[in-house]
Amino acid sequence: MARATRTFRIFVSSTFGDFKQERSALQERVFPRLRELCRQHGARFQAIDLRWGVSGEASLDQQTMKICLEEISRCQTTTPRPNFIALLGDRYGWRPLPYEIPVGEFEVIEQHVKDAQDRELLHHWYWRDDNAMPPVYCLQPREGEYRDSKIWNPVGDRLRTILLNAIENMALEPERRLKYLTSATEQEIEEGIFNAPNPSESVFCFFRTIKGMPHHPDDQAFIDLDEDGNLDHEAKTRQEDLKQRLRALLPDNVCEYRLTWNGETITEDYVDRLCEDVYERLSRIILAELEELEETDPLEDEIAAHAAFGDERARFFVGRTAVLCRITEEYLSQPVSQLLAVFGELGVGKTTVMARVTQRVRKEYPHAELVYRFIGATPDSSDIRALLESLCRQIARRYGADESEVPADYRELVRAFPRLLALATAQKPLILILDALDQLSSMENAYRLLWLPSDLPRHVHLIVSTLPGISLEALQRKLPATNLAQVEPMPVEEGCILLQAWLAEAGRTLQPHQEAEVLSNFGANGKPLYLKLAFEEARRWRSYDGLPRGADDQPGLGADVPGVIRDLLWRFETGPRQLIT
Repeated sequence: MARATRTFRIFVSSTFGDFKQERSALQERVFPRLRELCRQHGARFQAIDLRWGVSGEASLDQQTMKICLEEISRCQTTTPRPNFIALLGDRYGWRPLPYEIPVGEFEVIEQHVKDAQDRELLHHWYWRDDNAMPPVYCLQPREGEYRDSKIWNPVGDRLRTILLNAIENMALEPERRLKYLTSATEQEIEEGIFNAPNPSESVFCFFRTIKGMPHHPDDQAFIDLDEDGNLDHEAKTRQEDLKQRLRALLPDNVCEYRLTWNGETITEDYVDRLCEDVYERLSRIILAELEELEETDPLEDEIAAHAAFGDERARFFVGRTAVLCRITEEYLSQPVSQLLAVFGELGVGKTTVMARVTQRVRKEYPHAELVYRFIGATPDSSDIRALLESLCRQIARRYGADESEVPADYRELVRAFPRLLALATAQKPLILILDALDQLSSMENAYRLLWLPSDLPRHVHLIVSTLPGISLEALQRKLPATNLAQVEPMPVEEGCILLQAWLAEAGRTLQPHQEAEVLSNFGANGKPLYLKLAFEEARRWRSYDGLPRGADDQPGLGADVPGVIRDLLWRFETGPRQLIT
């Protein structure tokens, strides 16, 4: 579910060649103004225009539509409103081949393809991926001579004809036909508008109609022509139908511009009007969203942000019985006078353990007041002054103290912190959890922990976590060894359960040799961070893929966290499908 945010991420949908001038004008005149407007209110603005953003490698990999649809989903998740604008002209635009076809659907298509050469062509370009759940047939990358559009286009056209002829005789639901029939722009609009909740609050459309345009091959950037150079009537009908559906759905969110063809380019006065309309529509909704955000309580926003962060980290919690028992059954069940420090190497899963502890405390100690922060999860939490002020205000509020008396000065906050901890009572004890002390900024030498009380008031339990280093050394000087709990590497059996859970949520699985590659490397270090990075790579492997080739030109994943990150960056640089087959 989309949530309130200070990042406004807007997807820009349009055909390509006929809207270059408008999109350039938006990038130069409108989006910088919106970025500045957001900056003045402590927010961010991002315009996602993938007509310029999809790399040539991704296009050759036949992944353009998948990337676009995933980006639309990210915009909707990040920004409830606004999150999508559509620029539509007279041109319907490029109709891509489906990048995936469900296996059952593909097998029915096969039954309707009678020509043996057509079936062979279909299987040459669509391969079955059993790592998808359920399995799909995937369109293969354009490699070798097919990187040349002049060689690929006749093949792509033939594949499209084969698929269209097949589905004519199939009982497919309308939504399943879309990927065969519609343009890239219409598929984006289906996802970003027609399938979106409350589109009237989140999207805007800008329609341009040019009168008097000749049907000439030189002007095909603005209209659709068939193979003979004549007007493509089917495309024209589809474009008009799409516009009409949008007018009916969004009567108040459509701006229309009617131009007369001048034989050369789009007129500047129209571009000026378009830019002002886009700015006015988007800025109005952005300001309304920001006004709602600014009316909320900053402290409650901070608390909610850490709650969401913790719940997300604990969503796939597996194992860690020993350290959980040490914290929740031993430390929290006894009266204490000192804090408990949890430590472990980078990537070993400390934050996930701390997130799970917060969940168990809520369930097992309902009478206690729980206060927690995941340092680094929000900007303020890494600043020691802001962190202490936030903690003091929350404790004061929960125990009915005068919140206005919480000081703003750092040294005063350090003195006030233990006094506020002492508000805890036997009937309402306080459990305070601070994750990742090592993430504190260097301001006031916060990571040396001089601000952290050595002795706790009665009815207070304080659990902290940190990496080895200055903060852990400071804790070791403060505490007896019995108050230190180490998060050990995760056993490979638990890692296997965690990997399967992640894959299931992503709708993926792995072949035995692929799973063995991930788990054998994980077993050598036992770090869930490594497993997560390896999963993000492995979820993209198809069942017919071999193992990836890394920066060292050897098959397989990097052996450790730096290695798998290095290989990931190398594949970004050299192309998306560096695989040994």
